[in-house]
Amino acid sequence: MRLINTATREITEFFGDSIPTTYAILSHRWGKEEITFQKWMNNSSDVYKLSSQQGFCKIDSFCDQAGKNGIDWAWVDTCCIDKTSSQELSEAINSMFTWYQNSSVCYVYLHDYHQDSFDPTSLRLCEWFYRGWTLQELIAPRKVEFYNSKWQHFGTKSNSNMCAEVSAITGIDLEFLLGADLESASIAKKMSWASKRKTGRLEDMAYSLLGIFAISMPLLYGEGSEAFRRLQQEIMKTYPTDHSLYAWGTPVEECLIEAPEGKEWELLNGADEYWPASPRPLYGLLASSPKDFQGFRNYSPSPAAYRFYTPIFVDDKRAIYPTILGKGIEIELPIFRFAEFCYQFKQPPIRQLREGYYAVLLCQDETDESAVLCIPLIRWGIGYMARPRELLLTHLSRSASFENFMPHQPRMRFIVAPEKKDIIKPGSMIIRGLVNALQSGEGPNSFHYNYYHDAKLTSQGIIQPRAKASHRYVAMTLKKGDVFEGWSIVLGRAGMKNGNQPVFQAGIIPSAGPDGLATRDFISHKLFKGPLDKLSVDFEGLPLMDIQVERFMLPTEGEFVDTVTIMVKDRRVITNEIYTPVPSQLEWGDRLDIRIVYW
Repeated sequence: MRLINTATREITEFFGDSIPTTYAILSHRWGKEEITFQKWMNNSSDVYKLSSQQGFCKIDSFCDQAGKNGIDWAWVDTCCIDKTSSQELSEAINSMFTWYQNSSVCYVYLHDYHQDSFDPTSLRLCEWFYRGWTLQELIAPRKVEFYNSKWQHFGTKSNSNMCAEVSAITGIDLEFLLGADLESASIAKKMSWASKRKTGRLEDMAYSLLGIFAISMPLLYGEGSEAFRRLQQEIMKTYPTDHSLYAWGTPVEECLIEAPEGKEWELLNGADEYWPASPRPLYGLLASSPKDFQGFRNYSPSPAAYRFYTPIFVDDKRAIYPTILGKGIEIELPIFRFAEFCYQFKQPPIRQLREGYYAVLLCQDETDESAVLCIPLIRWGIGYMARPRELLLTHLSRSASFENFMPHQPRMRFIVAPEKKDIIKPGSMIIRGLVNALQSGEGPNSFHYNYYHDAKLTSQGIIQPRAKASHRYVAMTLKKGDVFEGWSIVLGRAGMKNGNQPVFQAGIIPSAGPDGLATRDFISHKLFKGPLDKLSVDFEGLPLMDIQVERFMLPTEGEFVDTVTIMVKDRRVITNEIYTPVPSQLEWGDRLDIRIVYW
């Protein structure tokens, strides 16, 4: 640590226990003509040659003030760090919070505050309160003195009026301004303190928060937004049970990207009055900026998180702590409920339903114990989920508590990562949705893609046939529990001969064997030749099915994609124009859970 002698203005380097216990430290807004370490050292024999520069005048006045207060040593970030050394810069930034914390006094110099006394209106206009680095410079020191543009003292952090105004400007709780242990502040609360601040370089938004979270990590200028993601990963490893790390975005009491129940077929067939905004883009669990945490300052870890990760009773199942997997996170969360979400590809603008869940965050509002935050998690790939900006805010009943609510919720493990978008190639087939309209019986069911023939199924329900194959398709088999049903839906291409434009083919085939592998003998099938066509399947022992195919022409001449929408519904008879279910030979669920499960 380098310090300036306030009497001689010479810089001396100290290590470990040799660092003086009494020194003043400067907090300021950088401006023009700041004095670097090299400038200061090159002019050490006649340092006053720099006196015409604003940066030197600021340091000189700072040292004078420290000397008047009987302090022999002073530290300034502009000239006490050799910023040409990346190693030294990294060490300094990782140590800076401690340096401010150990200082005898921090002088805050406000170059744009011109009043001689405390004036709340003028104080709110000062740039210093809205910069990233000054957050730790306000919180860390035990003693903070404020000076105006003429180096006149006008307030201290410990003064009740001044402290209340600083709290109102910055959003920092009074207790933490006055020295409360930062460990007692949640991740979301500390992120919210930085949510309205700016830095000159994108990476510094993350680096300026290292001390606030007691995190050390290497600095990699040039990494851009990756720095903030790395910071959150380190925070997650240090505080794995604090789910307020994931409490960012826009809280809503109704998630508008969820498909309205019973309107799925209309949604996929162009009923704009039912179609909500598409959740684009889809994010991972981590935020992209502290700005995302505005509005979540009151969220802190729930006591239920301790029981979730630490077994208390013999029959408790301990959850595994979140784990980093590439750019994603594997995490176990309680499930609020299953849902289907609306998604729209950007180009071409094709609608799709995607399955997902509302997962409960183990954090709660300190001002409202009934509040529960749920993350909508939307499937985008094989084993992968992603989240939109929206967070569902729901409330427990008056008689319920979060800790009583949690043990009864099922839990699942997810890999949550930003969506890796598939490119829709000409000739592709897009599965827009599997719509369930079954009402009778009981027992969950799911569709498994279990058979491929010269076709590739991508992670987003896009079937990409191989270019030179005459027939290419995939098969989906209904699975009820651990047992496959006796039939499969086949989707694919046919009619590729003689240079004709390929046509879409769909049909129903029987399945053979316990693994559900499909045969090639069609019970029913159809070649779709129009821009909009439908195959209706009506066989006893099977549910009724409508397989609708629509062709979308692409901007390039002759290129197209096909979309397929499947509805599975009960067998019904009409009696006086009233539809009533007919008992089926198959036991279908009350609301068939038709999910795309990738093998």
